[in-house]
Parts: sequence; C-alpha cells; structure tokens
Amino acid sequence: MSRRRPKEKRDPAGEAFAEGLRLLRANPALAAVEFDVCRTEDCVLAPREGLLVTDSDGTVHAHPHRFAEPAAWA
Repeated sequence: MSRRRPKEKRDPAGEAFAEGLRLLRANPALAAVEFDVCRTEDCVLAPREGLLVTDSDGTVHAHPHRFAEPAAWA
C-alpha cells in the first residue's frame, strides 16, 4: 500500500499578496522605491487590524493571514 503525499495547502491570502506586490512593482514610479517585506507568523509589528504597517527602516509588515484583493495590497 503506497502512501500519498499530502497536497500542499493553497494560500489564497498569500497568492493575493504576491499578486499585489507584482502590481506595485509594475508601476515604474513605485518600482523605484526600495523596501523589504515581512509576512511571518511571529512578526510582532504586523497589524492586528488592517493589512500592513511600514516601519521607519522601510520594512512593510503585512498580516500573514488577512485576505484582500491584489489591488488593495498594491
């Protein structure tokens, strides 16, 4: 009897976030702005309410599970 590998769970929130970043970087003016992204489970700076917060070092801390349309992330 063979064991099946568990299917990887889709992450619709992560996919929408990634598409939002793609939209943002497609804009030449915004693509010139450098920033880092933090979307980890244990990030203490990620907002409990809302989508994201940016710190003074230019790091965008995004809520790891919140779903929003890609345009809202962009």
